[in-house]
Amino acid sequence: ILEFDQRTSWMVLVRPVNRPGYSWGRFWGVAGAAWINILLASIVVMLLVLLMGGAMDPFFLPVFISALLESLVIGALACLAAFVTTSYASALVVMTGIVLLGYLSPTLLFLASKAGNPVLAGAISAVYWLLPHLSGYSVRDLAQPAEAWYLAMLAGYTAAYAGSVMLAAI
Repeated sequence: ILEFDQRTSWMVLVRPVNRPGYSWGRFWGVAGAAWINILLASIVVMLLVLLMGGAMDPFFLPVFISALLESLVIGALACLAAFVTTSYASALVVMTGIVLLGYLSPTLLFLASKAGNPVLAGAISAVYWLLPHLSGYSVRDLAQPAEAWYLAMLAGYTAAYAGSVMLAAI
């Protein structure tokens, strides 16, 4: 029903697309829109820094790359939420909760270690492993610029997590 409201289904009816093709196309559309926003925001920041007489910080490129990777994970989760829920409001609520818990994932692990009940600790640990670990993308919080191996690890995690979420969405 949501697809009829957005009129995106009319394009699919004119030119039939299989479910994986539609799902991946929607994912790359969401990711592309996020990448354009990140790129434009980065250009504005670079121009402002240069206009103010500053120099580019060595943190800029790793932060830019991690933001692009993080948008892939969030985009895959947004596609899954859009496919599973029936309204914009419910998709927004689900995504807000997942993203907030994704940033708080280290706290979940701490809570699991402090839980006195082993069943509760196991449930919290299961939620920890299912949620995205978005706090790892905050390379701006590191004391030094992220190294290439860390960005490669983030890229591998992004590919694995976003790919598995998209397979669940399909």
